[in-house]
Amino acid sequence: MKNYRTSDVAKIIGVHPNTVLSYEKWGYISTVPRRENGYRIYSEKHIEQIKIARLALKSEAVKAYMLFEVRGILKTIAKGDLEKALSLSQNFLAQLQKEKAKEYEVIKEIKNLLKDHMAEKKSVSLKRKEAAEAIGVSIDVIINWERYGMLEIPRNNKNNYRVYSENELILLKIIKLLRAENYITQCIVNMIKKIKANNFEFLNKDDELLSPIEEKENDIKNLISHLNTLINI
Repeated sequence: MKNYRTSDVAKIIGVHPNTVLSYEKWGYISTVPRRENGYRIYSEKHIEQIKIARLALKSEAVKAYMLFEVRGILKTIAKGDLEKALSLSQNFLAQLQKEKAKEYEVIKEIKNLLKDHMAEKKSVSLKRKEAAEAIGVSIDVIINWERYGMLEIPRNNKNNYRVYSENELILLKIIKLLRAENYITQCIVNMIKKIKANNFEFLNKDDELLSPIEEKENDIKNLISHLNTLINI
């Protein structure tokens, strides 16, 4: 059986050696034996496990629990229990499909907010405290949303205070809605960017999702197919 060094594995997979070491640290691959000098000895099995991990982690997480689900599946594979990993993957796929259906409902709510916003065309100029009261959150919540890069607020040229127009208010309402649905921060940032860039076009599309949940669904389908192949070899 051929053995590999960390650098060999990294080159084969196409990642940095630190990524290989991290996968071992996180339990995504089975225990890696070492030589007397401390150097790791990887096998074909480890390379296969890393390829599976790359497949499962290909798309970004949409909600925090999804990353924990994937980690659980990978740790199960690393322990050699492919049957259990397959079962976990199938259950996760079913949950993803429920989440995707739920996202379509969330998008309907967002579209209604945007349609009402464009129909009313209000002209408001609020301070942060007033904006927080208008959408029903604390000032600290808005500060955190801005700090995490979910929204950039224009400032008054005279006093440099933030000015919340109706555009900012509607986006804050959407962020509040997405937060309530437990989307992770980076996912919300990308969703808001998509809405800002294409809100009119977005309103006219019935089958478009805002998050990469469909990509995650396809990744898990591919993982299930791969696990089935390994089990039946």
